[in-house]
Amino acid sequence: MPINEACSWLGIHRSTFYRKRQKQLRAEEDDPLVTQISELQKRRNFAYGAKRMAVYLSKLNGFAINHKRVVRLMRLHGLNSRVRPKRRIHYRTEMLEPVQEPLYNVLKRDFSSSGPMTKLVTDMTYVPVREGWVVLSTIKVLFNHKIVAWETGSSATLQLALATLNKLPTKEGLLPSDCVIHSDRG
Repeated sequence: MPINEACSWLGIHRSTFYRKRQKQLRAEEDDPLVTQISELQKRRNFAYGAKRMAVYLSKLNGFAINHKRVVRLMRLHGLNSRVRPKRRIHYRTEMLEPVQEPLYNVLKRDFSSSGPMTKLVTDMTYVPVREGWVVLSTIKVLFNHKIVAWETGSSATLQLALATLNKLPTKEGLLPSDCVIHSDRG
């Protein structure tokens, strides 16, 4: 059947037929980039994404390679990078003595204070430093929103929390009788 007849029968233009045929012929050709991508992905355990791969191939071949072309070739030949799941850090808190009764939220989200050292809040946070991570434990007064005690450590432990509590500036080592210390998980 002639191409003109087939195109009119299918309801497409002849130029569309030739354009699609040209794309199919190009896709069937062996692209040297595909072999380079395949070798690199196998060597790097499928860790490179399309943009990183395009930068590497541009340096390797000495001319610019568009990342969109790399995306198309990787998708067409099944050479996409593997997505690693994000690691989650789990913390386990241990109490020295089991609590007999449930812990109640005494503050009930009322973070205003009528006097100094009556309502205190405490928390620990991880701070990145050049050597790794440092845990910062702080105690804040809700009356004037100032940090009154802080301590650093290598890990979030009960000893770090107690060391922070011992640094509280109090008269004769005692806190006021109406003082409330609020923490998220003790």
